[in-house]
Order: sequence, then structure tokens, then C-alpha cells
Amino acid sequence: MTFLVGSFSLMAMLLTMICCRSLIQKETVKNQQLKSLRGERPIWDEELEKSLWERFLRPVWKRLMEQVSKMAKSRRRNPAKSKSASTQLENDLHHAGIRIGGAEFMFIRLLVTAAILLFGFIGAMEVTDEVEMQFLVVLLALTAAVAAPPFYLRARIKSRQQTIQNQMPSVMDVLGVSIEAGLGFDAALLKVIERFKGPLIDELNQVYREIQMGTPKREALAALNQRSNVSELQTFASAIIQSEQFGTPMKNVLRSQAQQLRVSRRQQAQEKGMKAPVRMMLPMVIFIFPVIFIILLGPTIINAIGNLS
Repeated sequence: MTFLVGSFSLMAMLLTMICCRSLIQKETVKNQQLKSLRGERPIWDEELEKSLWERFLRPVWKRLMEQVSKMAKSRRRNPAKSKSASTQLENDLHHAGIRIGGAEFMFIRLLVTAAILLFGFIGAMEVTDEVEMQFLVVLLALTAAVAAPPFYLRARIKSRQQTIQNQMPSVMDVLGVSIEAGLGFDAALLKVIERFKGPLIDELNQVYREIQMGTPKREALAALNQRSNVSELQTFASAIIQSEQFGTPMKNVLRSQAQQLRVSRRQQAQEKGMKAPVRMMLPMVIFIFPVIFIILLGPTIINAIGNLS
């Protein structure tokens, strides 16, 4: 009897909810619209609009990184040396455009190393049964695991430097034209940030934010000069600082910088073109010349062997 009463009650509640569903939805939408017109926004709506990474994974990852950094600090024996190494690693990460901390990068590197070693061990077990070959495969996996993260970091730094060098002339032209049109340096930077994208724009955007936060222009450009590892960008920051210090027109400085950068890039392209034949020699000797010799001398050698036999 109790089961029947509970079943009928549940059924009645479900039927009521189904019948009133449209009314509930309309009332909910109306309340949300009224709250949006008033400028009110419930806290749970803001939380639900965030992604899974921002709500759950990112706090967990941040706490894990804090624990790893605490463990690393507690195990350090030489604080000065470890501090310099950590600073160098963070500078390299910034130069590569990777916006994470040194401890987080080391933890990711440890995970990647463990994953490569695990896959290498499993592959060695699956590919062959010989102990020597298994040891060789594991050794190759260990070499790849140790060399891959630094190689990736250096490749990212080099690629970012090349991208900044390629963007410099166009950015200098737009800055110069904007300043000639009567805009200030801050407004010209904003125009460049709105028009272009890339690592150079990220650096200029940081300079613009520092200036908007109250940092003097000279100090913001000096910070750009210190954290940049591209000689052209350092020359640009130093030239702007000197132009502001001595009162020379900034548009002339930017125009001369753009012309100098284009000449420098043309000279670098000519230098690479002159080095190309030397670099092509080794692949030609290893891969192309043996094939040509086989095609040309193969039939003659076969005929000579047939005549001698």
C-alpha cells in the first residue's frame, strides 16, 4: 500500500512538472531578462559560464605547482646558483612565448620524460625479445626524453625571434605614419596592437599596459629592452628612449629604424642564399650522387661481370 501511494505521488508530481514546464521556462527567462536589465548577475551564472579548465582543472593544477615549487625550494642546497638557474629558465620561457613558471615547466618536462620512457619500454618489449635491442631502444627513448624539451624550447625561442624580426619593419612604418598623423606614442601603439598580431605585438601590448598603469614611458621601454633578446627590438627601445630624452622627432627615428631593418633583413637573406650551396653539398653527396653513380655505372658493371664470368 505504501509503495502504491509513493508511486502515485511521484507520478502526480512528474505530470505536474511536465504540464507546468513551459510556464516555468517563461518565468525563468523573464526573471533573467529583468536581472540583466537591472545589471544584476547571479554568482552561480558566472561560475557556470566558465569552462571546466577554469572551474576545476586550473585550481588543482595551481595547487599542485605550488606544492612542487615548495618541495624544490626545500631541497635546494645552493640558493644563489639555483636562483640564477631558475631566473634563466624563466627568461627562456618568456623569450619562447610560453606563459608558465619555471617549476611548472620542470614538472611538465618530468611528465613528458616519464611518458617517453614508458612508451619506449613498452615498444622495446613488443618489438623484439633480444635484450641488447631492448636496451638500445630504451637508451634511445631516454636520449629523446632528455633532449626533446631543451630542443623544443630553443626552437620556440628561435622561431619567435625570427617572427619578431620579420614584423619589425611593418610595425615601425605604422608607428611612424600614426605619429606623423598627429597621434601620441600611446595612441600609435594602440593602433598597432589593433592592426597586427604576433609575438612583437604581445611585447608592445605589455609596454602599453605598463604605460596605462602609470609607469613612465622611459621605464616601460627600458624594461622592454631588458627582457627582450632580439637586437632589433632592443635598438628600437633604446632609440625611442634617446628620442624622448634629447627631444628629437620620433617619426624620423622610426623611419630610419624601418629602413635600417629592411636593409638588414635583405643582407641576411643574401647571406643565407650564399650559404645554401655549401649546406646542399652534404645531402647531395650522401643521397643524390650514389643514385646517379648507380644509374650511370650499374649497367656497365653488370656487363663487365657477365663478360668476365
